[in-house]
Amino acid sequence: FQGDAATARAQAEEALTLVDPLESRSVRVYARHALGAAAVAEGAFGIAYDQLRMAFTADGAPVHYHASYPALADLAAAAVRCGRRAEAAAIIERTAADLAGNASPRLHALISRARGLLADPGDAEPHFRAARQAGGIEFAEYDEGMFMFGLLAAAHRLPFLPTRAGLGSGVLRVNPDLRTVRLPYGDGEELVAVPALTMDVALVHLSRADARGNAQYLGPDPYFDDLYAKAAGRCYVSCERLVDTADLLKEGPVQSLLIS
Repeated sequence: FQGDAATARAQAEEALTLVDPLESRSVRVYARHALGAAAVAEGAFGIAYDQLRMAFTADGAPVHYHASYPALADLAAAAVRCGRRAEAAAIIERTAADLAGNASPRLHALISRARGLLADPGDAEPHFRAARQAGGIEFAEYDEGMFMFGLLAAAHRLPFLPTRAGLGSGVLRVNPDLRTVRLPYGDGEELVAVPALTMDVALVHLSRADARGNAQYLGPDPYFDDLYAKAAGRCYVSCERLVDTADLLKEGPVQSLLIS
C-alpha cells in the first residue's frame, strides 16, 4: 500500500516456496493475505479475492485456526469489487456461527466490518456501529472544524494548531488526548490545541488529472482533498477523466488545479 506492491508480492511468493503448506499453515495464510493486499494495491480485485479466499478451505473453514480470520474484512472488500458477495458472505456467516459468541473484540469487529462491506448501503451502518462498539477499532472524536485544523497542521508540518472549535462541547471529555493552550498574547485566552493528523497514505478522487498527478476539481466544493494530499506521506489520485497537461485549464480557472 506504500507504492511497492511488486516487492511485497515477490517476498510473499518466496515465503510460499520456503515452507511445507501442510506443516506451516500460518505462513501459508499470511503469504496469501500479503498477495491479496498487493493485488488490491494494484486494483486487481479478482486476483485479490482469489488469494484471500485461499486463507479458507473449499467449504469456508479457516486454513489456520487464528491466522485466517484477519483476512475476513479484506476478503469482503475484494468480493464487493469483483462481484463475489454471496461466496464471501457464506464464509463470514460460517465464521460467525462457528465462533458463536467466543470471538475476541477484534475478531467481532472484523466480522461486523465484513458484514457492513457486504451489506446493501442502507443496511451497512448497524454492522459498522457494532464493530466500533466492540472496541476492536481505535477511533478518536473530532468535530469538523477540529479535523480541518488537524489536517492543516499536518499539511504545514506543525505539531498542532490552536482553535476555538470544540470549546464548550463534550469533545474534550470524550477525547481525553486533546489538550488546551493559553494564548501568549492579549488576555491569554484558552484554545484547543488540535494535534497534526498525519497520514501514511491519502486516496483522493477529482474531476480531471494528467498522468503526472496534477489534478483538478470542477465542482462547487474542493472539500479537504488538497489537505489530505499534503498531510500524507504518499498520495494516490484517481479521476473521472485523464487528460494531457496542456488541456487541464481548458475547463475551470487556475484555482481549480487543487493538487500538483
